Amino acid sequence: MQTYEGNDLQEINKVAQRIASGWFVDLLYAWIWLRKVSISNVVRLTDLRCVKCGLPFPSGLSINLDDMDVRVPVDEASLQWTYTLRRPFMMRGHEVKALTIGQQRWSVLDAAKAGAGDSLAMKLAIVRSSVLGSPDAKDLNQIAVVDSDLAEMSKVDFESIASTLDATALGPQLVVDLQCPDARCMFEFQQALDWRYESFFVISGQ
Repeated sequence: MQTYEGNDLQEINKVAQRIASGWFVDLLYAWIWLRKVSISNVVRLTDLRCVKCGLPFPSGLSINLDDMDVRVPVDEASLQWTYTLRRPFMMRGHEVKALTIGQQRWSVLDAAKAGAGDSLAMKLAIVRSSVLGSPDAKDLNQIAVVDSDLAEMSKVDFESIASTLDATALGPQLVVDLQCPDARCMFEFQQALDWRYESFFVISGQ
């Protein structure tokens, strides 16, 4: 592991930029691996409640990261796909009828953090980072999409892309299947695993 002496902020910033431009799915896998080798492959689940009746789950529940599903691409071509818009819109002076969708960069986390607590802002950050342009114009190929580029996209297309991205996300599937312990409820649901540093990299979390 590379270390730095003194306040070599320029070099640190270069490393941070390289990380931010890396593929999200690759770095997430590395993040999970680092947690396993540095602390444990066991993660305690805390503050769980049934999403239907609100009953707290008993303490002491945990999961094994080795049992986590990892979704991998079929081939390199499957890492990028074309979404045909139900309602074409204007982007940078061009009418687009389709969008090129690809994998997100790690930098999407910065945008998601900026919108923390705002589900719509976080969803917009994920969709924006996944749109690589449009095949309908040469100068819209592999561009850095900003919010204004998607301003005229219809809600039906936006939600369709967002749900497809969620359903087909590659890499570690950080969700836990749960069932309410109350025999009168027994509601089954999925809970996202909190993999933020303060929740994930703590000794008490093993």
